[in-house]
Amino acid sequence: MISGGSDRLCGLIGRRKYTALISLLPIISAVSGNVGLQASTLTTRAISHSQVCVDNYSAWLKKEVTAAMYLGCAMGLISSSIAFCMGGFSVPFALSIFTAQWIGIFTAGVTGTLAPLLFTFIFERDSGKWEVHLKPQCKT
Repeated sequence: MISGGSDRLCGLIGRRKYTALISLLPIISAVSGNVGLQASTLTTRAISHSQVCVDNYSAWLKKEVTAAMYLGCAMGLISSSIAFCMGGFSVPFALSIFTAQWIGIFTAGVTGTLAPLLFTFIFERDSGKWEVHLKPQCKT
């Protein structure tokens, strides 16, 4: 599919849905990247201000994962509503966009929260210093 160019995908889903998909991909990627960076920054700040420690990190992780789930649902509904209108009122197409948005946001929220926790409590390193190397690779 990828090596053959976009003509095959366009022929498979149709020009209208293909255009909607291509226009929504950067939004899906940008929102999930922002969620990951925000979760990472928030967790790093909470650790540095002693709001998160070894005793309560699991409660913090649960809150952040729950927030990522809700945010994924909210943004998924918004982007899938746009996809529904742009894609010729196709429910399966809108559901696929919802799923992509939800998975992207949920994964970014979980990894963004876990990175500082792992670096601080498992590896016993400064999470602000070490997770810089992880963020660009996990953002998209």
